[in-house]
Amino acid sequence: MPDQKELLKQFFNELIVEPDFIKHLRLNKNWIMIAAPWIKEEDIENTSIPNAYISPFYKNDKIIVDLGLSYNNIQSVNTFEQLSSALNHDGRMKILNLINLISNNWKFKTYKRTRTGYSPSDRTPTGYEIECKQINDQKLTEILEKIEDIRNNCHKQGDILENGKKIIFEVPSFDLMYTQIEYDQNHYNELLSEIKSILSASLDIKPLSKIKKERKQRSKVNKEKRDQIEQLQNKITSVDNEQKKLYTKIDVTKRMQKFQKLTNNTNRKFNIIIKQCELAIPLLESELAALKNELTELTENFNICDCGRQKQTFMHTCPKSKMIQEFFGCPKCDDECGHCKEI
Repeated sequence: MPDQKELLKQFFNELIVEPDFIKHLRLNKNWIMIAAPWIKEEDIENTSIPNAYISPFYKNDKIIVDLGLSYNNIQSVNTFEQLSSALNHDGRMKILNLINLISNNWKFKTYKRTRTGYSPSDRTPTGYEIECKQINDQKLTEILEKIEDIRNNCHKQGDILENGKKIIFEVPSFDLMYTQIEYDQNHYNELLSEIKSILSASLDIKPLSKIKKERKQRSKVNKEKRDQIEQLQNKITSVDNEQKKLYTKIDVTKRMQKFQKLTNNTNRKFNIIIKQCELAIPLLESELAALKNELTELTENFNICDCGRQKQTFMHTCPKSKMIQEFFGCPKCDDECGHCKEI
């Protein structure tokens, strides 16, 4: 039977998460972390989004596996609290919709996360746990109160514990979903698939501050594009007017030649004027066509869908998962999520 580290490495090597996620081996914590692909290993402790974990170990000659979806640091816990606040109706509904997707296999569980000295931080269960399927609006309020209670009862930085160790930090932590099983490959794969699915759905839920920031950025980009479009339209109008003036000049000159008695010298000058105008018109036509093509290309990329609808922020309700999510795109063509595509 392999030792603990070898068991962890074995699970790590067998774990397939690409391309949706990235996996990190945390030997010092006996965890395998499953994270969003843009999260670097050194940033896991500071990210504001949750991570999934797998922790296999031996007990009575059997392989036991802990699995969880963890909000394990100050940033992620704060983000969850902001989203779940009664003052943030949309965010709270998204969190409740997310929890509603979780099967009967999982519990919500709270911890204190403590770090002393240079050793890795430890998580200690606080004794509060609840079946995920029991979590409703009222229970979510209770959860937020429990998190706040844990925070209020944490040691402060610099406190000395009974064992003489100095507190670096102590903060609340929780698993949105947690379970422990005796290893069975089929059951393990089923739970692993579910936890990756819930992690994926949780990454789509954005804090209000991030949504506002993205809207502001989109607004800035849109203004720049509107300015570009306006400049192109002004250029097109200018070139078009210049072309019309040349046609008018040709017409007027030919009329003068037809209805007035002109000397040969004057007539020759008029012919030169007409020729110059006729040579200039194709150049203007070419410039006008190029400007119109540029305007068409820019307009097509300016939040206009192929169906002709304006792209915008809209709320999508998934018919399969019943989750409500905020999307940016065409309300008709882009009104689907990953769960919809599985139907």
